[in-house]
Amino acid sequence: MAEGPTRGGAHRRGALRTLARRTTAGAAAVAALLAVAPAASATAPEAVAYWGSFLVEDGAWAFAPVGPSARTAEDGTVEGWRFVTAPADARPRPPRGRPTFAELCQDVAPVEGQVRVGVVVDYGRPVDAPPGAQEEPPAARGACAQVPEGSSGEVVLDDVAALRAESGVLCALDSYPADVCQPAVPLPDAARAADGPVDVALGAPAPQAAAGADGAAADAPGPDSLLAGPAGLAGAVAVALALAAGLSAGAARALQRRRRSAP
Repeated sequence: MAEGPTRGGAHRRGALRTLARRTTAGAAAVAALLAVAPAASATAPEAVAYWGSFLVEDGAWAFAPVGPSARTAEDGTVEGWRFVTAPADARPRPPRGRPTFAELCQDVAPVEGQVRVGVVVDYGRPVDAPPGAQEEPPAARGACAQVPEGSSGEVVLDDVAALRAESGVLCALDSYPADVCQPAVPLPDAARAADGPVDVALGAPAPQAAAGADGAAADAPGPDSLLAGPAGLAGAVAVALALAAGLSAGAARALQRRRRSAP
C-alpha cells in the first residue's frame, strides 16, 4: 500500500475539491428536479436497490448522516457499506457483521501523516440482487484503508474497493451490481425477512470485476469519478423518482474509477 501524503496527486485533490462543492448541490439538484416532475411520474417506487453507508458509533452501526465525500476520515474508526433492496419506509439495513477496528487493521502498521480506517463491505443477500442480475452477491469482506490525513470518506472507500458512480451517485462496489444504478424494483416478500449475522472475511481481496452487458469490465478505469450524492435510502428513492420521470436520463454521465493497485 502506498505511503505518504502525496497519494493520488494533484488530479485527485482537484477532484475532491469538486466533490466537496457538489455534495450539497447534488442533493439540491435532485430536489429541484422532483419539484417539477409530473404528479403521475412522482409515485414512490415499491423498493429501491442501493448501497447504504454506515459508521460504527458506541459499538453499533449507525446510518451515516452525510455522503462519503462530505465527511473526513478519522483514524481508528470503522465504516460500513451494505447493498440492500428495501421499501421506501424501511429502516436502513446495516452490514450484517461488525468486526472491530483492531481486527480490521491489525496487519496495517501506523504511518505518520496517514490515518487507518476499518471498512466492511456487505454485498447483501441473494434476494437483494436487482431483477435480472446474473451474478451472486460476493461474500461480505473487511479491509483496512490507509489514506492521508484530511482525506474524505470517498478516498477511504476507493482505497479498498472499486467504485462505479453515475451523476455523483454510488452505483456499484467491486462491480456489484453490474450495469444498473440504484434501480426502482419490485419488492420480493423474502426481502422483508430479518437479517441473520454473517461472517466477514478479514483481509479478503476484492472480488474480480464482473463483465457488464457489453462484455467489458463494469468498473473500467475512467476520469474524475464523483461520489457526491446522498448515500442512503432517501437519496436512492429521489434518484429513482427522477429517473422514472425521465428528467436525468439525458444529463446522466457514467463516471468510473478503479482502485489503484498497491505496489
